Amino acid sequence: MIEDGQNLEKSLKSIKKRPKLGNDVDVSLLEGSMAVLSTISADMGSVVSFHSKKLGRFYAHMLKPKNARDALDKYAAFCKEKGFGLVEVVKFTDDEIVVHVEENALSYHLRGMGKVCYFISGIISGLLTEADDGRKYYAVESKCYANGDECCEFIIRPMPKIDAFALALKEVNR
Repeated sequence: MIEDGQNLEKSLKSIKKRPKLGNDVDVSLLEGSMAVLSTISADMGSVVSFHSKKLGRFYAHMLKPKNARDALDKYAAFCKEKGFGLVEVVKFTDDEIVVHVEENALSYHLRGMGKVCYFISGIISGLLTEADDGRKYYAVESKCYANGDECCEFIIRPMPKIDAFALALKEVNR
């Protein structure tokens, strides 16, 4: 089991090329697996998203972004290079980020399955949280190609900072 970014990095670096088949795999196999996982239970999507944040944090270490915007730009280039999808930042403010993914490898062949891109939500959350000191981000898929939309869309917002003192004061005044 992979516990942190260092173990994940070590694991990914140790991947050997299969001698007869190589490492290229038809993405429809992954898509099918994700579709099955997403139908097991209503909570499976949040489980996949939660655990894929580790991969997002790893990508941040691998891509070495300067900030959240740079992280998304580098992630977009990485996804295009690897054929994973065409990532475009369509809105970037302090309060909200909107990302579109066209030709998404996870959803492209799953029309009619509903929203299935929990994996990418987690990656984006982990990537931005790791890239931006002190802010935690949460990404939610608002549109999905597999759900009949033109592209997959992710709305990303920073999580509100919890003022521990204010919470303690509220508890005392109960």
